Amino acid sequence: MNIPNMAPISSARPQADGWSQLFTMEPGTPVRLVCTAEVSVTCLSGTAWITTASDTRDVVLTPGQRHVAARRDRLFINGMPRCVLRFDSSDEHQPIPVP
Repeated sequence: MNIPNMAPISSARPQADGWSQLFTMEPGTPVRLVCTAEVSVTCLSGTAWITTASDTRDVVLTPGQRHVAARRDRLFINGMPRCVLRFDSSDEHQPIPVP
């Protein structure tokens, strides 16, 4: 998966039940995504701030915490200040970056 403003730490790894990939986010480089399938975002280090267009509540993830985004959710993700995230899905479809 190629997402602007996120540096891949690993390539997308196909799994028997979907895919998984690690990313680093640097400060001041927010990312917008549309989920084409249910996606789990897990914080491995640092802190991530996630806003979902379908929910008025913001989610702040610290190491070990995860957020599950539903299919068609629009996510706005920002590292505070830097974070490592793992994206997992049980579907082969990956999130699509949007401007």
